[in-house]
Amino acid sequence: MARFRRESDTLGLVSFGVFLIIAALVIINFPDIFSDVVLWFRSWEVGGPNMIPVNLIWPLIWFLAGNGIWSLALSGIRAVTGISRRKIISDAFGGMYLIVASFLFREYAVNLISLTILLPGLVVALGAMILLGAATSYMLHGRL
Repeated sequence: MARFRRESDTLGLVSFGVFLIIAALVIINFPDIFSDVVLWFRSWEVGGPNMIPVNLIWPLIWFLAGNGIWSLALSGIRAVTGISRRKIISDAFGGMYLIVASFLFREYAVNLISLTILLPGLVVALGAMILLGAATSYMLHGRL
């Protein structure tokens, strides 16, 4: 019986570090974020879950954009170094989705789109990224 050797992903720890840095930068730039999150959750007691308030959307936009840019950069690093090459496509399309989500939330925050456009837009973008990622993975099967 053949034993499969699990490929170690040395960039995983680096990604976690970048995630923490992005989270810290968001917290530094939006110091009231924790109290705003608590207030938002407390508002659920009255009427149930509701849309994220605008004062939380901007930190979310920066968080999504930062992680999206990192995912695209990570995909490029994987392509150049050859570390965990099988994750190149998922990192790239995941990063693109985070950037699109960030853009859609920004459009919502500045009142260019409504909530009835934002939510389906996020779902359509997610579906498109999954479909395109799967198609790209299928076409490049065996080459990565």
